[in-house]
Amino acid sequence: MKKRDILVLGGYGGNNVGDDAQLEGSLNALKETIPEASVIVLTPNLDQTMSRHWPNSVAYAPRISFFDFDKDPHRYIKWWVKGNKEWLLNQLKFIISEAIKYKSGLSYSLSDKQVQAIELIKNASIIYYAGGGFLMGPTGSRLWDGALVCQLAKIFDTPVVMSGQNLGIWQNQFNLDLAAYSFDKVKLIGTRDRTFSKEELSKAGIQGDHIFDTHDDALYIKTDEVKIRDYILRRVGLKQDEPYISLSFHLEDGIENVIRSIRKHSKLPILIIPTCPPDKGPQGRVYKKLKDAGFGGLHIVSHLHSHNKIKSLIGNADICISTRHHPVIFALGCSVPAISLNYTEYFSQKNFGALELCNIGHLSFDMKDTKDVDFISLESLISEALENRDSLSETIKKSHTSIIDNKNRFLEILRDIWDESVVNDR
Repeated sequence: MKKRDILVLGGYGGNNVGDDAQLEGSLNALKETIPEASVIVLTPNLDQTMSRHWPNSVAYAPRISFFDFDKDPHRYIKWWVKGNKEWLLNQLKFIISEAIKYKSGLSYSLSDKQVQAIELIKNASIIYYAGGGFLMGPTGSRLWDGALVCQLAKIFDTPVVMSGQNLGIWQNQFNLDLAAYSFDKVKLIGTRDRTFSKEELSKAGIQGDHIFDTHDDALYIKTDEVKIRDYILRRVGLKQDEPYISLSFHLEDGIENVIRSIRKHSKLPILIIPTCPPDKGPQGRVYKKLKDAGFGGLHIVSHLHSHNKIKSLIGNADICISTRHHPVIFALGCSVPAISLNYTEYFSQKNFGALELCNIGHLSFDMKDTKDVDFISLESLISEALENRDSLSETIKKSHTSIIDNKNRFLEILRDIWDESVVNDR
């Protein structure tokens, strides 16, 4: 007998404000669409997720239940190392084999922790993947993690829904074949791009009208109160209602030249904003170096604030420039023009997809070879974003109409899947 539970999975639980923003967006959509459901969020950090989001319940994420993330996180994080990769893939095969025995009533070798996770998957009415770029080749362990859950869902006839996803860049035939076999029965897929995810799914033989471009789940989360935002701005040395440019980055290569390129076209203050703990080191070093060199008008948010506060800061900027994905999402949600700086194909695909859905894809800028960056072209984009700020903002606002329409249709189908799952199990 299925319980009236929705299992929510995602990348949150690691102090990345983008992942928490996605979770908030997903929970808001689920509460609005299926208010009678009991939502169980699977997370590697039970206390953190419960205190930040207050779902009905929390339980351990598959990375802990199936891949022992709590015992050896480096094996999961550094998945590309030969020994780690072999262990992870062997574990995937083991869990599937033992789950089949478990379903059939045969003797099995699963731990209590693994059985508890399988029972959650078995008894849920829906498994809901809450946004992200982790079902992709460049995030191998997360892709295998997701594939395992989808295969377990197939074994126990539990419908799977994916929302706000980038999928693809499979990198090798194994990952492509794994995606083809694992994701073929997913009932509903919402992508955060209208281009490459569908093409990559097609390579895996997955096509159909169950695939929607719905943008990122974090697009429409709330911003924090104005008085809180203004307090943070005063703390970093900005005056109330003073315009500024927001800048977020997680790598140092080329960033000093990016900042100097901004200054060539604007005297506006530049506010550096972190979105997860690893940002703070590179940002602090670049800030100190430029300040020591006498560079003026540079401010930094040294504390990692909540996703709602970060969105408030970015949404109040004249323009946003970012190497990371979710500052771009926060900007687009507030109709703020955003320039993405892409160091890898992974970020290039994600960031271009988000911008292109809002009809400003030309503001995606690749910096893959930091020794040969065309800063003249970058300066041209910065100049355009500043000079045409109002018209670009209006373009983003207009794009929201079709995005909301797609999302609403997505949620209508989600409701139908829930109703069918509940009826079929009576």
